[in-house]
Amino acid sequence: MKLQISYDDLRSWLDLAGEVGEVCAVEGASCRRIFGMAAELLNHTDPAPVAHFDKIPGYP
Repeated sequence: MKLQISYDDLRSWLDLAGEVGEVCAVEGASCRRIFGMAAELLNHTDPAPVAHFDKIPGYP
């Protein structure tokens, strides 16, 4: 049985995915090195969660 989840936009999808533990939220990470390393590490986790980077220093 396939689970159907209703969402309206990316933000609501992220909220729903976070509720079931499928989002790895990272705040304040430097975009110079951390993004690539974190995504690579998460990619080797089965099943891999979504990497959501927020509040990046120097970006609004």
